[in-house]
Amino acid sequence: MTPWYGGNLGGVAVSAASTVAALRRIGVPVVVLQMESASSLVSIRRGAVGERVISLSMTPLLSTTPLRTPGRLLRALVGNWVKRRFISLVLWTLIHRYGLRLVHFQYCAESYDEIRRAAERYGIPIVVTFRGSEVNVHFDSPEIGGVIRRLIRSAVRITTVSAGLGATLAELSPEAAKKSQVIRNAVPLSVWDASAAREPEPSRARDIDVLYAGNLVHVKGPDQLLQAFEIVRAAVPRAKLVLIGAGTMEAQLRRQVRAAGLEEAVRFDGRIDRAAILDYYNRARVLALPSRNEGMPLAAMEAQIVGVPVVAMDVGGVREVLLPGETGFVVPAGDVKAFADALRTLLEDEPRRVQFGKAARRHALAAFDPIDMASRYEAMYEQIAPDAKT
Repeated sequence: MTPWYGGNLGGVAVSAASTVAALRRIGVPVVVLQMESASSLVSIRRGAVGERVISLSMTPLLSTTPLRTPGRLLRALVGNWVKRRFISLVLWTLIHRYGLRLVHFQYCAESYDEIRRAAERYGIPIVVTFRGSEVNVHFDSPEIGGVIRRLIRSAVRITTVSAGLGATLAELSPEAAKKSQVIRNAVPLSVWDASAAREPEPSRARDIDVLYAGNLVHVKGPDQLLQAFEIVRAAVPRAKLVLIGAGTMEAQLRRQVRAAGLEEAVRFDGRIDRAAILDYYNRARVLALPSRNEGMPLAAMEAQIVGVPVVAMDVGGVREVLLPGETGFVVPAGDVKAFADALRTLLEDEPRRVQFGKAARRHALAAFDPIDMASRYEAMYEQIAPDAKT
């Protein structure tokens, strides 16, 4: 179960798709139920590694807009009942056609309630994986906070992608702590396959001084990066920054660049195809991770496997991804000056940057193997539901 899957839909989509790919690589059969379509119809397709992907409507089952007339309320209630029966039928079909034995929820979405109810009705065990913002940002939100807490109550097992995220979840929900374990994120299988056996580009051949790879949203801190880069630019006049990604802050960030007079130094390349991501990492000297919160940052793992050192704010699971002082620098959260100093150090000290890059690659190869991650999920599935399909 996932609200986003594959393509260029962000970290959750990439992580979900790479987890499925790794599971299939070790022989675990998976059917993906994607609650993303705006249509009420079902669509079925094959994914990138041959997995079956079934898309269902993500439209809320009961409108949150005021229903001022009895007729509108009646239509909403009838529509709600029909969709619940429809989703129940879909799950029943999965059970009988594909031998479904377990439902694994990735992230969280409003429409998950119906799948959760149907799984409980049919006695299908539920596993929930939390990846970051659903704990750090949305846990008490009016939109999906209730859905998250109901999933926690229904789950037989909960996983988090970092120990730091697990600790945060335990503080918010003692019930979750009793059935939680950590299964860390890994480098996506496609990136691993393309990078593990290939030597990274030499540092001098790289033409992007500082790379940012992520959504342009507040929690990811791109505004903090621009503040830091203004300081860097004063000391390293030829430094260039490239941001890849899109989001609600883009217009604000462009204004920030103009106000700082950095138009010639900062480039927005927008949301890129996943197939091009390695080209950017291979061209980067340093990856900037200015996030205000993180679960287990995917970009930091991907960058390190191609020998790119990382400068990051000390939030969430960052210290579980980096080796501070060996594969990059971790600075206090929100400390823009310290962030700028760390970037400047790596840009000006090439031998140190090369040393960090080599250590980063060794660390990523040892710590973020997607097959190891998939094997841990498989072992968990076998404990919960022997011969499970997810």
